[in-house]
Amino acid sequence: HNSDTALEAGRFPDDPAWQWFVNMQSRQTPAQPENPPQRPIVLSRAPYETEYPVDLGLYLPEDSYWTRSWQLTERLLAQFRDLVEAQGSRFGVVIIPDRRAVHQEDWVSTVNRYPIVGEGNPLTPVARLSVMMQDNGIANLNLTTALRAHVVDYPNGRLYYASDGHFNISGHVVAEQAIHDWLLVQGMIPAGG
Repeated sequence: HNSDTALEAGRFPDDPAWQWFVNMQSRQTPAQPENPPQRPIVLSRAPYETEYPVDLGLYLPEDSYWTRSWQLTERLLAQFRDLVEAQGSRFGVVIIPDRRAVHQEDWVSTVNRYPIVGEGNPLTPVARLSVMMQDNGIANLNLTTALRAHVVDYPNGRLYYASDGHFNISGHVVAEQAIHDWLLVQGMIPAGG
């Protein structure tokens, strides 16, 4: 980070989450020298193009770069959980799968465009997150089951926009109902709430 983009600790002095982010930023070290992974292969630098978008690496067998990324994610989630619980609140995570884990045709089109992704699995990221939550004793709801069940019941419908991966109206409705039911079961909201 540099001083031009540093978060101001005094901006929200009574907000524990803001203070946590300020503290995390203040402990950052300078970026390491460039040490790109072997994959994805850089095909061109002007314009910059790789053999597949970096984020699709989430689906592939884990390499040392992704292992470190997952470890960092796990540490950050555990720290955030500790911060929330120290404030007397309950912490929970809702795992939202990518559209490729819900709509088979989205996975197929991704593999057709980037064949290397076929070595992976569309459920890898949500499975990895589920294990991480379990290992850390974090209450969580994996929306994959509810979303995939809806697609089975309504095979011609969509829950995500095809081009950008965000929920459409139907996706929000299915997610809202599943989250509501989970919050009730967890006792995080009162019955009838």
